[in-house]
Amino acid sequence: MSMEIWLNGQKADIRLEEEKNVAQVLAALESWAESQGHLMDDVRVDGRPVPDPGDPALAGLAVDAVGRVELRLCTPPEYAFLVLGEIDAYLARMKGRLEDPRDLAAGELDDLLAGIDWLRKTLAGAVKPLRLSAEQEPLLALLKEGEIAAFRLRADGKPEFRQRLDATLGSLETGARAILRRGYFHLVRQVCAGMGPQDVAANLLGEGLRLLAILKQILPASAAEIQKGRDAAAMPLVQQAVEALELFLALVERSETLLRIERKEASDLSALREPLSAKLTELEGAFQRRDFVLLGDLLEYELTEHLPAMETVVRDLAARFPA
Repeated sequence: MSMEIWLNGQKADIRLEEEKNVAQVLAALESWAESQGHLMDDVRVDGRPVPDPGDPALAGLAVDAVGRVELRLCTPPEYAFLVLGEIDAYLARMKGRLEDPRDLAAGELDDLLAGIDWLRKTLAGAVKPLRLSAEQEPLLALLKEGEIAAFRLRADGKPEFRQRLDATLGSLETGARAILRRGYFHLVRQVCAGMGPQDVAANLLGEGLRLLAILKQILPASAAEIQKGRDAAAMPLVQQAVEALELFLALVERSETLLRIERKEASDLSALREPLSAKLTELEGAFQRRDFVLLGDLLEYELTEHLPAMETVVRDLAARFPA
């Protein structure tokens, strides 16, 4: 059997050299991806997801026994957004269950511990691509505190440990969002700092359009879940919409700052920024209050109406960079 390697849905013309097992193949592909400025986000072997490409068990899987290895590659900013969304969604589910008055079953307590371990690995994996070595220490301390509370909760079930774990996860959610956002914009600034004006324009345009594509997908999807009464499914999508809007606004502001430096002129973005910021504030408030009627209207109509203007602004900003 000859192993095929697929990258982002396309068969790649990559020849194996001395790799004898899947672990060696994935290690070689990861090194190659990093050399190209990309990261491996999703790995599948013969259609089966591989949560941890460093799993020692993969060393026992011979190359000849595998027909296909599939990888999804993403840039560090894309990875930052994906990780942020995954952590947000997971913490929202975990906190929602802790705040539910029902008793936690033994399996759910085991899941809490497994979830904290997943959070630790996910954050550790984000440290290198996002250059967050210094910022990780407070989060690791919070994770340890949460792990202790989860162990104690499983041991004797006292409400104080449930409350302590809930509070810890709330702090962790805030901290994780803060450092990942910082890492995201650090990467955007770093990339732009080493580019000429044309490349900066292309990078900012690409990132702005990518965020818009996310919004075009998430806004109607989350509104549909709310209309169907599936609030639990809608909340993670709403959180991702909030994050994409915040990142878009900040990206546009940073683009405008770069233009002021390059061309010594200012842009009046208030016609977009002010109403969009107001809608974002409304969306965040409705999300916190679980006001599903307002959430549905904002997602399906009011925010969606701004998408064409948002695309026009980001294209105009990119076009104004000097050639």
